[in-house]
Amino acid sequence: MHSSSSSLQVINVSHNWLRSARLSINADDVNSDNSDNSVSSLVKCNNKAEQLIIIDLSYNQIRSITDNDLIQFVAIRQLLLANNQISFINRNALKACALLQQLHIGNNNIEELPIMPETLIHLDIAWNHLSIIPSTIANLPNLLFLNLSGNAIDANTPFPIISTTLETIDLSRNRLEFIPENLFLHSSKQLQHLSLSYNRITQLEPLFFQNYSNLLMI
Repeated sequence: MHSSSSSLQVINVSHNWLRSARLSINADDVNSDNSDNSVSSLVKCNNKAEQLIIIDLSYNQIRSITDNDLIQFVAIRQLLLANNQISFINRNALKACALLQQLHIGNNNIEELPIMPETLIHLDIAWNHLSIIPSTIANLPNLLFLNLSGNAIDANTPFPIISTTLETIDLSRNRLEFIPENLFLHSSKQLQHLSLSYNRITQLEPLFFQNYSNLLMI
């Protein structure tokens, strides 16, 4: 698919053989060798995709995200990168995505995360290789939804989540032996859904949830 239209708002190239998340700026950037049915980019776009708000790159063969791969996504609100083979994301890879609200990067091989824009409200990083909740997630002030299921997070995760707006968090299928006391302290009044199934929890403190006044489901 090729488009240089400045009004393009949505790109969906999921379920392809993409190896890079970077949009092609000109025709010379497009890999024309399709002998193995793989391409480095399917999309030709103008220098800054200023109207692009959603891009779906899920179910491809992307293995890394460099600092320049997403530099055109200056207006992006929703970025879908789930079900790739991503193991490395450069620290400043999301720097240009200053308006990003939803990031879906589940089912990859990610151990460390880049700096996240504070505008994020929905983050899905399920089924990766995180051993802690990193500060790049914990310090996001506006999160409403956080899915960390299927990682390797244990009770030694050091950073409390600071968001006071968090309503849903999924920590199922991790390695928690107990629930860290201060992990959700800032969001205790707003939290509605907390999933802790399939961990290693052996006991719950009777008064642990007394301040979670809006909690509907555990």
